[in-house]
Amino acid sequence: MWARHSLSLGAGGNLIAQSADLSVFAGNYYSALSPGFAILSFPFAALGFVLDGNTLNLWGWSLVMDEVFVAICSAVAVLLVYEIARFYASERASLVAAFALAFATPLWPASTVLFIHGTSLMFAMSSIYMVLRYDRGKIGSRGLLAAGALLGLAGFVEYVALLFVVPLALYLAVRRFRRVLPVFLAGFSLGPAAQLTYNFVAFQNPFLFPEQLKGGASGSIISEFNLPSAVVHLSYYLVSPYRGILFFSPIAILGLYALLRLAGNRIPRRDAVLFISAFALPLVTYSSWTDWAGGLFYGPRFLILGFPSLLIPLAPILDEWRSRKFGVLVLALFGVSSFVEGAGALTTAFSIEGPPGTFQLAGLNLPWLLQGKLDSWWVSWANLPSGMWVILPVGTFALLWIGMTYGVLAGRLPSLQSVAKGASPGLPAKGKTKTIVDPEKELKT
Repeated sequence: MWARHSLSLGAGGNLIAQSADLSVFAGNYYSALSPGFAILSFPFAALGFVLDGNTLNLWGWSLVMDEVFVAICSAVAVLLVYEIARFYASERASLVAAFALAFATPLWPASTVLFIHGTSLMFAMSSIYMVLRYDRGKIGSRGLLAAGALLGLAGFVEYVALLFVVPLALYLAVRRFRRVLPVFLAGFSLGPAAQLTYNFVAFQNPFLFPEQLKGGASGSIISEFNLPSAVVHLSYYLVSPYRGILFFSPIAILGLYALLRLAGNRIPRRDAVLFISAFALPLVTYSSWTDWAGGLFYGPRFLILGFPSLLIPLAPILDEWRSRKFGVLVLALFGVSSFVEGAGALTTAFSIEGPPGTFQLAGLNLPWLLQGKLDSWWVSWANLPSGMWVILPVGTFALLWIGMTYGVLAGRLPSLQSVAKGASPGLPAKGKTKTIVDPEKELKT
């Protein structure tokens, strides 16, 4: 768009690209991805080109500015998870859920490179948040129109996000908001309309998608899915070392248990069904896809859309279960999850590929971390002094543990105020002591 004022990346030896996800049409190359991310981040990239002296340098300031856009989107998505969790839990517990999404899921390594998932997640969570606010009477029909438009934009960035329209529309219908449902769907139509317009401009056919032309192929969208393999791939997403939640984000398993446990109690059943659907849709859809593993990436990046639905229930269950043992369990699972994800974020999100038994942490990222090989673009760009590779990871994990320890264990330990007043753990503080009656004096009276 900057160099050619065209949607094409070039032809033959004039190709301009920094990705292997390419489509070919009429001798020209195009991105095989949905164009939403490139279009939405274009102002940031354009600023990078200007900073590079109006030159088309894909590895200069444009890369930095694109990464700024990715980081902002991911940060907003984390903030939205906090706001949604506040519907069901306290501020401190909601902060724990937000921290878990930010640092204990593949969203962290995905936010250090150019991937679309943080951006699609931001728009999808914005839509869910606004629908929940409408249900609680906090916004009007205009807000519901915006919620639909935000979900459409999420699908313009990542196709699977379009499927969220089904549970959200059913949510509004069940809540007897049928009159305003067309308002939500009208806003949602913005995303599909933008995608069809792009298809027509680029390929002269609104129903010819760039994914169908990847590598010069011309098959249908349906041919990209393999339903008989879905069950096997789904099991890989859950328990395999290569892409399994159990290995990369075990704290999310606890969140799933919390969601099922609290459905109908702290979390209304309709909200629980919405969250379960928002996790199941990307899980089942991507499990059915032929390229289910997602190529050269560290962990299950295709499940990033679904992780918030597993982590939001952590907040209310932290408020309900006050035992220290449960708090320690949450901290332990967060520690394991954040270490695994942090190793990918601090070294490289482009890890090794392999069969389902491959554990990328052991095969590449942990050895790099121990060697001090921090390969993220910002480490090289900042030209950090020697020894910083030790300070940076240790400092990062220390700050995370301080914040999470406060969020999880506060309220499960004796407060400083109680100790200052002279109370012992487990006993009432001064000024709130029980009156002890002398039996002999009571008898005389």
